[in-house]
Amino acid sequence: MVKYLFFVERVTKLLNDNEVVVLQAAYDPNDPEIRSFSKATPQGSPEMTVSNPNLYGRFRPQKYYITLEEREA
Repeated sequence: MVKYLFFVERVTKLLNDNEVVVLQAAYDPNDPEIRSFSKATPQGSPEMTVSNPNLYGRFRPQKYYITLEEREA
């Protein structure tokens, strides 16, 4: 398992009410888990389309952890 720190760069509302959430990698020198991922200038830009009405408006310009964990098929 690897834990990453990202911040929401922007949220775009689509015509069908779905939202596109774009994140950018962040860095926190006080967090040892984050330091193990990147020394100072991480790069990465995940993007996701939110199509669940219960999640509309949930992603705001703030920091989020994203955890990647291997899954067996």
